[in-house]
Order: sequence, then C-alpha cells, then structure tokens
Amino acid sequence: MPLFVITCTDQAGTVEKRLAVRPQHLARLEKLDAEGRVIVAGAMPIDRENPQAGFYGSTLILDFDSREALDEWLKDEPFLKEGIYILLYFYHLLYRLSLLNLQRLKQRRQRLLRRPNLLHRQNRVLFLL
Repeated sequence: MPLFVITCTDQAGTVEKRLAVRPQHLARLEKLDAEGRVIVAGAMPIDRENPQAGFYGSTLILDFDSREALDEWLKDEPFLKEGIYILLYFYHLLYRLSLLNLQRLKQRRQRLLRRPNLLHRQNRVLFLL
C-alpha cells in the first residue's frame, strides 16, 4: 500500500483544546495502528518539556490504499473537526525499504514504546503510540 506523509499545522492558541481532544485523537490512531497502518505519528511541540507551550503541529506517516481512503479517514479526525489543525500537507512517500526493513522499523518502534521513561515523556508531548 502507498505510504502518505501528512504534516499538520496547529492553529495558534489551541493548546488547551488540543490537550482536551487528545484522547479521541489517540483512540483513532491506536485503532489504525492496530491495523498495522501507522508507521510514525507524533506531535511537534514548541517546548518538548512543556506541552502548555503549544505545538507547531503533527507529522504522520500512514499506510492507506489511496488518497481517497485517507481523505475518508480524515473526515472524522477530532483535531480537524475541532479546528486545531488549520493546514495539512500530503505527500506520497516513495521508499526503498525492503519489507524486512519496514518490519524492523516497526519492531524498533514497539521496543521504544515499552520503555517507561520514554512513554512518559512521549505522552506529555503527544507522541502518538
């Protein structure tokens, strides 16, 4: 399946709304991840030690059959519906990773997520999964 890189820009002054809507946002991404379609997803904080400082936005690399399928999934994205994301850029990712290397990337991500100190930090800065 094609990989899509999505960069999302946050609207200024929406940090409180972002943090309030975050559980719904993460639930959708976790469901997508359970289907094996999230390669990378995370927020880009202004100050990674202080989420209250706000966010530049988010970057996601997702695996969808088509741009239309991605657009359909995005229709229910809480950060879009609530006006947190104001600008999205979409790119097709042409990659030369073998399937084995892609599997290794996913395994490395899973190992990193099992580290308690890393999980704590990532939850504070809205690193997705």
